[in-house]
Amino acid sequence: MRYQCHGTGHNIRRCPARTVRSAASSRQQPIRAYLIEDDVIHDKEKNQCPVTATCRFLQHVWVGKTRDQWSATFKEHGRLIDMRSNDWKGLEHNRMIEGNVVEAYLQLIAIRARRDSADGNPPVLVLSSYFFQLWKEDKMQVLNRWNQSIDFSKLHYVICPAYTASDFQSESGHWGLIVVNVTERCITLYDSLAITPKQHMDMIQEYMEEAARYRSNQQHASHLTPWSQLIYPITQIPRQTDSTSCGVFICAMADCIVTNEELNCFEQRDIPQVRAAMLGILRSIYGSEYPDN
Repeated sequence: MRYQCHGTGHNIRRCPARTVRSAASSRQQPIRAYLIEDDVIHDKEKNQCPVTATCRFLQHVWVGKTRDQWSATFKEHGRLIDMRSNDWKGLEHNRMIEGNVVEAYLQLIAIRARRDSADGNPPVLVLSSYFFQLWKEDKMQVLNRWNQSIDFSKLHYVICPAYTASDFQSESGHWGLIVVNVTERCITLYDSLAITPKQHMDMIQEYMEEAARYRSNQQHASHLTPWSQLIYPITQIPRQTDSTSCGVFICAMADCIVTNEELNCFEQRDIPQVRAAMLGILRSIYGSEYPDN
């Protein structure tokens, strides 16, 4: 059997296939549906060969590598997002992905971290994609929502997707990623286009400071080491070259950060495969809950 690569995100130079198409014939195509099995992404079309996950992210980091364990684990520790049919279209059609998809994937990262932790405590807290809007409207409600069941002394990371929009049209906005390293008391912004405003970091810092006061007392909180802020250099993270993949980029970067893997283990040309992988794992969890989507 002669193998052939399919999909614009496939890295032809590292492909084990014996026959590949020329670059001229490898133009943009619709993303096919994929099945995820172990470390290989298989095309559902029976006559097509397996599409190997050539980027290191899909091989070594991607949360869906443990797909067979996710259903039971998610039912035990997860919180289903209210997914709508329109949410899936961003992954299926090379569009910008919605906040529900971003939050659902980040939840999987947090659940995996909890499953792998030695004491069973959740080391990762994922804040809602609506966090900044909620924080502006009612800070006490936000503190009550996330602080009741979270022991901040056991956390390693707080992860928050940061959406910046010029209006209410999602396609005109942009996703950045804010990661709080609780142990090192550092708030870092990761942005594949370097356009997320610093004000988002300031609000996260305000939340962390208020959370400390909420759970203890003002005197104790004042003796904590001050927070530092860092905008991660864009030259040291995967660089986005289109206008619609920012949500996929932040999900993949968050996956790398929590697992302590190199950020530059994927690139723009890998994004179609990463999209397909994300769609597969989220469908496997949410498919039975939303059969009409």
